[in-house]
Amino acid sequence: MPARLVDRHPTPATEALVEQLAPPPLFAAVRFGSYQPDPDQPSQAAALAAMRQFASSVAEPAGRRWFARRGGRQGPSGIYRHRGLPVAPPSPSAEQVVRAAARPGASLDDFPALLEHLAALHPTRYGALLDGISEVCLLGLVPAPDQNVALRLVVLADRLYDRQLPVSASGVPVDRLFSEEMLASGYRKKYRRAISRLVALARLSSASAV
Repeated sequence: MPARLVDRHPTPATEALVEQLAPPPLFAAVRFGSYQPDPDQPSQAAALAAMRQFASSVAEPAGRRWFARRGGRQGPSGIYRHRGLPVAPPSPSAEQVVRAAARPGASLDDFPALLEHLAALHPTRYGALLDGISEVCLLGLVPAPDQNVALRLVVLADRLYDRQLPVSASGVPVDRLFSEEMLASGYRKKYRRAISRLVALARLSSASAV
């Protein structure tokens, strides 16, 4: 019988929470030097140069800035790269999701029930919620009803992506979790990142292969 995330109430140790502040293993070996821009896409090389320059600016020793003259030019606090939203694969049927959940280590939950459970957990616990899980299977995906729910899903998507956990989900495609209004809001970058990550994890799903 598959595990249910709604039955889990993790209480991670402080050390485990601190470890979440480090880049996930997925990005441990990623460096500017390991990125190979496509020569047919000049914007990629330009983006790489911009990121290198930005990284150099934020790496400047703090002591150089403590006594900086007030009103001096302030650099950007970050660089955001806008990409078009990926298209999600077709959603598997509920029967396919249930069969996928029979695999060792998979979990199976009704999506509305999981949303309620996430509301009762602090987002710092979402990572521990997934410990020991090999694939997350969900039944009945529906669009996030409001911003609070949507932002919890962003955190969950990040924790899933950190662990590269496949997501098998029936219902609406994962790229329809956030409304057009949300994708135009101040949190649009978070929602776009979540969609990109969930689409990638949906493509890893075993539901279409069972």
